[in-house]
Amino acid sequence: MQKSNPHEGDTFKIGTVSRLTGVSAHTLRKWESRYKAVVPGRTERGQRLYSRDDVERLSLIGRLVDACVATRDAACLTLTELRDKLEHLEQAMTVVAREDTRALRVAVIGSTLAPMLGQSSGSTRSALNIRLCVNSVAELEDMRIEDGVDVLIYECDSVLRETRQTVDALLERLDARTALVIYRFSSRGDLLLLQAPQLATLRSPTDLSTIEKVVEDLARPRIVSRAADAVPVNEARTLSDVPAPRLSRALISRIAQTVPRVRCECPHHLAEILLGLRAFEEYSEGCESRNPEDAALHNYLWRSAAQARALFEDAIEHVAAAEGIKIEE
Repeated sequence: MQKSNPHEGDTFKIGTVSRLTGVSAHTLRKWESRYKAVVPGRTERGQRLYSRDDVERLSLIGRLVDACVATRDAACLTLTELRDKLEHLEQAMTVVAREDTRALRVAVIGSTLAPMLGQSSGSTRSALNIRLCVNSVAELEDMRIEDGVDVLIYECDSVLRETRQTVDALLERLDARTALVIYRFSSRGDLLLLQAPQLATLRSPTDLSTIEKVVEDLARPRIVSRAADAVPVNEARTLSDVPAPRLSRALISRIAQTVPRVRCECPHHLAEILLGLRAFEEYSEGCESRNPEDAALHNYLWRSAAQARALFEDAIEHVAAAEGIKIEE
């Protein structure tokens, strides 16, 4: 592939590209080294810089891979070929989604779920075709699994930091593409690690109809809906939940050093908070790309910092106006 020129148009770091495409930074690096999907430019410090075409290309490859196209096959296509192939595939999948009445093939792992869902396997009322039903992961060790399944339903008492690794390993072991995790307890941070297009969570206790509904929403419309929900590259810096910084550090510092007309330290305090939020925003964005296993958590922290920073930008602009401080760059 042609190497990106980091000086032409906008460029994006790998953390941003991961958010835009829905593909983890670890996978992006693997696609680069193994398939030469793109060859990003580099900063003087060796950090990857992706062009807009790179981001669109990686997004299209990700959506095709989700639609069961082999990565090596998608990576060798041109940008135009990727667009055409995805368009044709989505049209076909839309028809299939409307006409497919086959019960979803499901693997169930859990001591509480196994009895409940196992009884529904022979029911004509159930939308689930239970192909495998065991009480624990340990029971899978000596089992021979010939056919893959559409969905894994995994029950655990608590969602822990290692739960995501367990679920990913089970998806690979069962050749499943999606998973529903049913849990009783979890911290918010650990639950964030399970946020991914191919995963869903339900808090226990629950019932069969709710499980069926979530599984249907998770498995069937995934390929079609992802294309509709994808974020266009040209909207990367104007997402409503991740607003771009409006004030430069230099301007914020100048506001902090300005002597107010009244005896008030608010401009100074706001500037300190705002500079801290800017620093943490960039720090958490870097953590996301350096720690693929914790990417979901750091993505959440990055978004939270960006939202807070935008609120404090509004506040410092309001205070500056009240104090007669000009905020033009």
